[in-house]
Amino acid sequence: MMQRMHYREASAAERDRVLALRALCFGEAGVDAEKHDPRFWDWLQTRSRTFVGEENGELLTHLLLLTWPLSLDGEVVPGSVGIEAMTSPAARGRGAFRGLSRFMTDHTEGVVGTAYQIRDAVLNAMLRNGWLTAERVPVMMRPSALWGRVSGSFRTLTREDIGWMSKLGDGTLARTPEFLAWRFFDNPFWQYEIFGAEGEGYLVARRTKLKGIATYAIVDLAWRDVRVAKALLRDAVIRARCPLTAALVSHGHPAFKLFLRRGFLPSPYRFRLLIYPPSRVKRRWRVMWADTDHL
Repeated sequence: MMQRMHYREASAAERDRVLALRALCFGEAGVDAEKHDPRFWDWLQTRSRTFVGEENGELLTHLLLLTWPLSLDGEVVPGSVGIEAMTSPAARGRGAFRGLSRFMTDHTEGVVGTAYQIRDAVLNAMLRNGWLTAERVPVMMRPSALWGRVSGSFRTLTREDIGWMSKLGDGTLARTPEFLAWRFFDNPFWQYEIFGAEGEGYLVARRTKLKGIATYAIVDLAWRDVRVAKALLRDAVIRARCPLTAALVSHGHPAFKLFLRRGFLPSPYRFRLLIYPPSRVKRRWRVMWADTDHL
């Protein structure tokens, strides 16, 4: 006899069950293959809450929330980023994920939620539970420089620099020292190039592939003086040494116009920024890839 779908918050000890569900939903390899590795999940779960839906003891749907404070127009509030949404093929079309997202929302009262929707299957469930679209954030791209010298004004940054970096950071996720350490130095797989000038500005990038093209992805950019930001961005395009340089940048981020002036153009690829509760939608959302779980 089929039982009613049961929703609950799961513990880190259930990691292997979640990984088995991920393999069932997305296959063992391909895009984000590192997310099948237990070490990646151990890293995620140091800053997350996990919600699952079961039927007859079988794990059928899952949603993970990264838990970090948000910085909204100078106000720091409890926040989260919804990631790793997945539903077993056997449960799709039955409202399983919609029920899970409602359960998650009900059990995170007082927390401002963000999510970056890519797959269409997730969107309707989130919208029906009161989430609203704040913006379709563009991936901005330009060809990398074929020649040129970097300015020599910047050095490679290390974990010891996160104190002053946290005083410059400007993004939706508050750039606290704890966040910068976790996001850029503790990841077991993703390796970042971080350069800047102490107290003046920094840029974070990672070498990856977008749609099969070798890409220098700019993940975060912060500065005290706009002239430093321009120099950092110029150097990044030269440092790339690969066909493409790209960044995810919202229209409300102070770097958006800087990217346009450096020759970056919004591409057709967009991340739909979903917000809960709806009262928080009308904000100037300052988003780069560092504010997501991508790159």
